[in-house]
Amino acid sequence: MRGLYVWVRDGVITLNQGGQQVEVAAGNAVVVTKDQVAQLDYVPNFLRFDQTPQPGELGKGFVLPPFVMNDGSAAGSCAAR
Repeated sequence: MRGLYVWVRDGVITLNQGGQQVEVAAGNAVVVTKDQVAQLDYVPNFLRFDQTPQPGELGKGFVLPPFVMNDGSAAGSCAAR
């Protein structure tokens, strides 16, 4: 299904779509489409196994692997060599 997938890991969020207001608690996942907010029975694997670092996991200066050049520099950075 096409839409915005949301997995809440901690706390509670409130989504509002077309007048429909849905609270999503930690451990739950939903998909938001242009017509609705639908609760999912499971957390999709593309969310569960996402390699994107979570807030607070990494220190300052970390660069995601797709943005590291062959020489180890960050793509698009202006750091002196």
